[in-house]
Amino acid sequence: MKKILTIAAALSSLLLTGCKEDPEPLHYEGFSIETTNDVIQADRGETLVLEGNVICQNGVKNIEAVVGAWDEAGTTTKETIEVSGSPKTYKLSYIVEVPIDAEVETCDVKFTIHDYAGSSIDHTFRIALKEDTEAPTLNILSPTENQAVSPHDPLSLELVVRDNLALQELIIRCDELGLDRRYEPSSDLTVISVRDDVDISEANGEYTIRFTATDLSGNTTEESRTIRILVASKPEIRRQETGSGYASPGGKIRFALQLSTNIEHTLTQAAITSSALGINETLSPGSNTYLLEREYTIPADFGIKECPITVSVRNDIDEEAQLTLYYNTLDKLYVIGTATMAKQKESKALPMTRQEDDPNIYTLTTWVDASGDWFKILSEQSWNGVLNLGLDESGEKLANSDRTVPINATGYHTITFDLSTWEYSVDPYDAPQSGAYPEMYVSGQDFSYLKNGVWTAVSSWDEMVQLTPYPGNPHRFYIDIICRKCVFGLAAQPNKEEGGTFFGIPGDPGWKWVWWEFVEPLVTKTSDAEIAKPKEDGRENNVMRITVDTHLNLISWLESQEYTYPAPATQE
Repeated sequence: MKKILTIAAALSSLLLTGCKEDPEPLHYEGFSIETTNDVIQADRGETLVLEGNVICQNGVKNIEAVVGAWDEAGTTTKETIEVSGSPKTYKLSYIVEVPIDAEVETCDVKFTIHDYAGSSIDHTFRIALKEDTEAPTLNILSPTENQAVSPHDPLSLELVVRDNLALQELIIRCDELGLDRRYEPSSDLTVISVRDDVDISEANGEYTIRFTATDLSGNTTEESRTIRILVASKPEIRRQETGSGYASPGGKIRFALQLSTNIEHTLTQAAITSSALGINETLSPGSNTYLLEREYTIPADFGIKECPITVSVRNDIDEEAQLTLYYNTLDKLYVIGTATMAKQKESKALPMTRQEDDPNIYTLTTWVDASGDWFKILSEQSWNGVLNLGLDESGEKLANSDRTVPINATGYHTITFDLSTWEYSVDPYDAPQSGAYPEMYVSGQDFSYLKNGVWTAVSSWDEMVQLTPYPGNPHRFYIDIICRKCVFGLAAQPNKEEGGTFFGIPGDPGWKWVWWEFVEPLVTKTSDAEIAKPKEDGRENNVMRITVDTHLNLISWLESQEYTYPAPATQE
């Protein structure tokens, strides 16, 4: 690539040996040079014309031109220009070609002008290469992505590479195919055009071909194409999307499968069968590839069991392939972790709520004590169930994983989970700013509570001990206790008079064994005699925390060490 750049009039008026400003040149002493620009921006491959006006009283004799090095070796060129006629005014015009493969960023061109009196004047032009940040472009016509290729025919390579200035090379490589080819530009340095064939007769399977184009400035563009070389004609079934492999009764299952056979043959039949779901469907693709996408609803009364779906495919020479997709149905999921009232007690994991409009969607609203608290989703109230879901490696979905899912803000949050895709979300939840019950009290027997830093025993069922409100949450209360065998009830007021508000757990009135540690729903009554009161066989000297959340309608009784916030209560 060449283009002409002319420099003509105005950068500087350089007078080195006594030039005067007299408008009559004959009266000038010495000489001067007038140029437009002595710092010139240029592209590789450009042709420049360096121009200037020389004014000399004694007449111009000759001009020495020295072109600096364009390579790192420091190679320069020198030329003497003889001037006839001893002109007092001389127009300098000198051609410089910028090499397409210039290795340095700047080059100086120095002119030394001699007159007939033995004097001389120097003037230097500096040529600076423009920065090239534009990478080459690749237009790959063949192969196309996921192209199926017969080994009976060569693989066709067809592409065009273009660059704004000059290309260096194109490399096409696939180690598995033994492909390693290098192409250079011809006379037009901005284009590399490739039409070539690759022998693939010994190949079979899937291969990735990489294309790397580099220009002389070092800018690089890389692309790849995956091809499938099918030696056998036997059909193939490839999973595109099959979801998590789980669904709830009444929920939908979705899958997408790529059916294919050798390009020399066609798929004549595809069948989907499932005795469990009553599916018996037959298709006639009539091509060598077919994308099979289906959605089925699991009956609401299906129960909890395995649900296999078999897909079979046949081609025009009666070769077959078969794939069975296994789905498992679940109707219960649980949430465990420090971001819940269950904390890390697997047997107390909280049940999620299935959504009626989409039974695969489960939700749970929880209070998060502190930023960074975490949760996991379980298929059972056990760490060892079928599902123990935490973050996958991408951090975008859930998977059977040791990783937990953090919630990075204090407050109420709603966890939403799609069993069919394992996608999830955590959304802040705005609870009412004021609680329905400004106070909460506990009564019972055989327990002590912390008061002014001292454990104080409760001596009577009629004694009402106030719980501590959680900071920033008007719906939540707690108290730390020690008990052996204790029975206790809750009230929203400091007395047991009829007509008040009393809280218990599900069950008949009276006391109810809950064994060691519990998380239970709250039941509200207007009489202390109507509630089921937890009776717990406590462990001596274990500090337990009763936590009540009147917005979530939950009560928990877990070891105080499970909690990191707030600190154990000190009551006045």
